[in-house]
Amino acid sequence: MPLVLKSLLNNNIQYLLRRGFLFISLCFMLSSAYAQTEEYGLSFGLHGVKNEYNGDLGSGLLHFSQPWYPAVGLSITTYISRTIDFGLQGSFGKYGYYKNAAEQFAGLKYDGSLFLHYKLNNGRILRVDSKFSPFFTIGFGFASYTIDPLLDPTIKINTVGVDFIMPFGIGVKYQVFNAISIQYQYLYNKTNMDNHDGVNGQTGNGTSGSDAYGQHILGIIYVFKMPKVFKCRCEYN
Repeated sequence: MPLVLKSLLNNNIQYLLRRGFLFISLCFMLSSAYAQTEEYGLSFGLHGVKNEYNGDLGSGLLHFSQPWYPAVGLSITTYISRTIDFGLQGSFGKYGYYKNAAEQFAGLKYDGSLFLHYKLNNGRILRVDSKFSPFFTIGFGFASYTIDPLLDPTIKINTVGVDFIMPFGIGVKYQVFNAISIQYQYLYNKTNMDNHDGVNGQTGNGTSGSDAYGQHILGIIYVFKMPKVFKCRCEYN
């Protein structure tokens, strides 16, 4: 075999062996970590978000024919008890609604909220160590709006005022590795204002009230060991 070819084969084999070793090491580290418990009760999440408007112009809730209004989000959650988690989450991205060429708005929205998760894998409904973890969530926070410089200047969003929001919804988390989970949740956010769509009047279903928006949130959750100073040794469930 020519020396050049032999050298190339050896280099490729060494490259594959190194990558394989790194992959196996990563899997080992992930599988040797812990699920979210009192001891390992601090988790961080990175999320993709789809915003859906509901208000005076109509409803984009679960209407996938609407233009896509994506956002990115972050979250931090801490273990309180077998039943309750407490956390902070926020997102930033596009927001709007298209009814027709004359009735539409779009811009950028950022929001943040404190929340509680009521977990169903609490030992009463599902096993505590279940990989499948459904939950209910409720919280409160704020949302603010700004112009999207990438849009046509004629398509605007009313940026006056900050919304106070009350998000509530349902979700599910599935533990892929001991330290990594995939999570999906749907949040419906009630707001206290009715001006960001440029219309003050009735909602899409014919009743008066403030605008609102829904969010599909899909993310990856990673669990860390809880620092001793932050541990909450709760004996209740």
